[in-house]
Amino acid sequence: MLLIGETILFSLFPVIGVKTVKVMPPLLFAASVTMLSGVILLAYVFYKKEFFTAFKKGVLIKLMGVVTFNMVIAASLIFWGMSKTSAISTSIMLQMEIIFTLIISSIFLGEKLNRYKVIGALIIFFGAAGAVFDGTSFVFNSGDLLIIAGTIFYPFGNHCAKLCFNHISPVTVISLRGIIGGTIMLTLSFIFEKYDVPALVYVKDNLLEIVIYAIGVYIISKVLWYEAYKRLDLSKTIAIGHAYPAFTIIFAYFMLGEKPSWYQVIGFAVIFVGLFVI
Repeated sequence: MLLIGETILFSLFPVIGVKTVKVMPPLLFAASVTMLSGVILLAYVFYKKEFFTAFKKGVLIKLMGVVTFNMVIAASLIFWGMSKTSAISTSIMLQMEIIFTLIISSIFLGEKLNRYKVIGALIIFFGAAGAVFDGTSFVFNSGDLLIIAGTIFYPFGNHCAKLCFNHISPVTVISLRGIIGGTIMLTLSFIFEKYDVPALVYVKDNLLEIVIYAIGVYIISKVLWYEAYKRLDLSKTIAIGHAYPAFTIIFAYFMLGEKPSWYQVIGFAVIFVGLFVI
């Protein structure tokens, strides 16, 4: 049930994200939602008396792993990629996280890779490949490739998060990764992104999207995901939680007017079979 709720909420990730990064610098938007989510949850962190615990040497190293892999590298690449592709393509390209998770979890994290996971991963790969087929050739734009590159780093960050759970709660991880990661991404935005108007104007004009994204996707969705992850292994959690493109296709159609191609629909259907196998 935790993952079902997470799946529906996370399906808005590509939709609201693509809509907003078309009119706002991607890193600035990413920094805004992550910092807001972190600040909102900060009161809970102090209530649980976990703030100073998180900054103990052993815990801080693991927390910075979450910040580095999941926020600074993965999120930056994915938000940048979303500015160059569609919401539906974003949701499908994010499925590559499952394949990288299975490979990395097996090689580096000691999780067993059985034949069902291998077969499921291969099915997912072919489904994702089919989704970018235009009838004559396979077409990956730069946004798709950036998103795929970002998913490579998620397994490392998620593993660091699980190690953090031995010392601090998932909510504390989400809060501090948001504040620290958001600050770093905001700095990178100021250095590398071009602003047509002051940053605060972008934030003001897109405040509703930022608030919905921060609370729905970055707080509620992630809390549900981490709580489920505490009870399941990484590859299983990823597999179940990645059925969200079905909802993304619906939301993208009504909110953005995106119409999925038959290749995208068939590609997702194949991916869903792969998820079932895993």
